[in-house]
Amino acid sequence: MTTTYYMGEEVPNLAVVYDVEEELEIIKGETIKFTSDYHVWEHNVKGMKGIIAVVETTNGKPLVYIEEIEEWCEPTREMFERVRPGYVKRKTKSFLKRTKTLEYSC
Repeated sequence: MTTTYYMGEEVPNLAVVYDVEEELEIIKGETIKFTSDYHVWEHNVKGMKGIIAVVETTNGKPLVYIEEIEEWCEPTREMFERVRPGYVKRKTKSFLKRTKTLEYSC
């Protein structure tokens, strides 16, 4: 049995149907694929997949984790396409539960 996640919530036996003309909001945990040349720590990530960890940071860009190179980046919206809008894998949800924003203390 597979579990489906929609908008970040677990929904059993859900058939996701939406109008392709109306784009769903990007949600935390979605998988994206880089479509343009973008260098992250000397790696060109074009063609690689990433996970949206934060939908919009303070500079207006999403925070993305690229598992293949184990690095984080903040691409612009034009640099990637969404693989399955509104869908979050169980493995991704588990990974994101273990991450949190860095807190500074003095």
